[in-house]
Amino acid sequence: MRTAFVSPFTNTTNRYIEMQKQLLADCGFTVKPLNVKSVVTGRAWGIFKRDNVMAFHWLETRPFVWKGANPSLSLKGSIEFLFYVVLMAVARARVVYFVHDHAVHDTTGWKKALSVRIINLLKALADTRVVHDPSFAQPYRATYLPHPLYWDAADQPGRPLAPPKPPSASGAPLFGMLGAVRPYKNIHRILEIWPQGVALVIRGRATDEYAAQLNEIIQRRQLAPHVVFQSGYMSDEDFAASLAAVDVLILAHISDSMLVSGAFFEAIGRVANIWARESPFIRWAADQLPHVKPFKDDAELVARVQAWQAGDPGTTSANADQADAAVRLFGWRECVRSYGAMLH
Repeated sequence: MRTAFVSPFTNTTNRYIEMQKQLLADCGFTVKPLNVKSVVTGRAWGIFKRDNVMAFHWLETRPFVWKGANPSLSLKGSIEFLFYVVLMAVARARVVYFVHDHAVHDTTGWKKALSVRIINLLKALADTRVVHDPSFAQPYRATYLPHPLYWDAADQPGRPLAPPKPPSASGAPLFGMLGAVRPYKNIHRILEIWPQGVALVIRGRATDEYAAQLNEIIQRRQLAPHVVFQSGYMSDEDFAASLAAVDVLILAHISDSMLVSGAFFEAIGRVANIWARESPFIRWAADQLPHVKPFKDDAELVARVQAWQAGDPGTTSANADQADAAVRLFGWRECVRSYGAMLH
């Protein structure tokens, strides 16, 4: 049986890597870790066999370390990164690099420019590049593969899915910004212009520095109690419950660093309305899924929020077709089919 070596092999805050490993297993691979220890001890010597695969995710982040809101360079991480670059160059196994980002999140200035060069290097070294945004398949000379739905994964067979919540009959919607709370998601700028008296819940893990910044804005603008910010890790069950409570999920991510948002694949088919900052992926998704509504800038988002407050929600009513459409595009069967076609 062919072997797929995966890096990183674990991620304690995001089930994406576990889903990727299961997808490879369902495509007929034996899945093993790829790290410094496994190579040094000989457990990953299968990378020198042509029939095997090396799958890399977020390798561009290895040279950086996050001690606060903004990353800095790490000597240890940089040496480890160079180790993997050498492996990619000398291994005989097929090198598959998943291009998740245009630049490393939250980097600025020369660090951002460096991260772009690192990503370009990894794209050049890879035998196969994969993107979850079909818009970048041609520009990046990559293969489009769907990002799996978190709620339709193989480790959750038959898991009941709560229907998307319809817009509130009272006309007072609850907006949500859920998931990891980081500067590139632009939450601080949204709070600076968020309308008074409109309910918004912000939940997810944040650094102390960024949490303090958000709390300062909420206090200064007197947005509480309508705006609630809760910092901390969210379990899958907690995240699902928070999604079920909101009328609209807002994805205000700055699109110059990322291709797609993981929160999108948590929410699509579960939330009646997703309002997301316009990007190539969101424009494509909006063509496929009518309850995905792009906005061009923060001012347009606020205007849409205010329009709902004035009695014009501009929303899509929840229905079972939303979940069916999400499964058709990103469901487990479609992922196994498309990943298998690429790998064999």
